[in-house]
Amino acid sequence: MSSILPTDQFKRKYPRRVYFGYVGVFVNGQYFLTQCTSLGEGGLSFVYDLTILINSQLVVTFKIPGDTMISVRGELKNSRKNRAKESSGKLIFGIQFLPLPIGERRRIRAYVSARSEDEPII
Repeated sequence: MSSILPTDQFKRKYPRRVYFGYVGVFVNGQYFLTQCTSLGEGGLSFVYDLTILINSQLVVTFKIPGDTMISVRGELKNSRKNRAKESSGKLIFGIQFLPLPIGERRRIRAYVSARSEDEPII
């Protein structure tokens, strides 16, 4: 049996948890507030209606529920069309965090691992 994943599957280095909070994004001299869709200690994804170039450096600010604000640097790694009917025309962007301070990493890890039994890891 082969250990190679089919091309339509993607295995993350770090698990992500569904997260529908807001995230502030600063990229190319512009700041906007948008909806986050998932969060993990390696990165996050968010919805936006304008194109951002892959490999763009950005700063994201978000609040972990029950915790304080986190502001970290990241790099845009991918984008895809949002399939949700209510978000037609918007894209989902995936960013990878640049090296995180250990405290921020632990706070995000604690949030991801605190998910309920029936909540999927994505």
